[in-house]
Amino acid sequence: MEFATFFVHQREQAVWAWDLAQRNLEFLRGIDVRYFLHIAEMEGQLLETESNRYAAASIRVAYGQGLETLFALISAAIQAPACVVGWMLAYRNDELEETVKAIASTAGRSTSDASRAYQSLDSFAGSVIAASQRGSESAGR
Repeated sequence: MEFATFFVHQREQAVWAWDLAQRNLEFLRGIDVRYFLHIAEMEGQLLETESNRYAAASIRVAYGQGLETLFALISAAIQAPACVVGWMLAYRNDELEETVKAIASTAGRSTSDASRAYQSLDSFAGSVIAASQRGSESAGR
């Protein structure tokens, strides 16, 4: 049995599962980034037609979804790196907004785990990029 404890903004959470690490990986691998590209390609073609208002609205909705997903994944990575799937399933929009404000204003120090504090969002981004490059290098071996 695996478990993880974390905060969703300031709300404590605990998750138990037999295969929590595997579920976390499956969730992250299941995020299809091509969805947003598909929306842009399909709706972009409609911008020059009589359906341009609907296409523009669809693109704006997808843009909002993309921003929410990005900021939710950043928040989950900072507050619940061992259980991103749990964080993503537990957050509410008001908590996401407050978490993002806290991360931006205090560079992550008000999240739940001081050991994962970042000096800035740039340093957080740098650590994510470095980790992905290490993963790419080890995958190529």
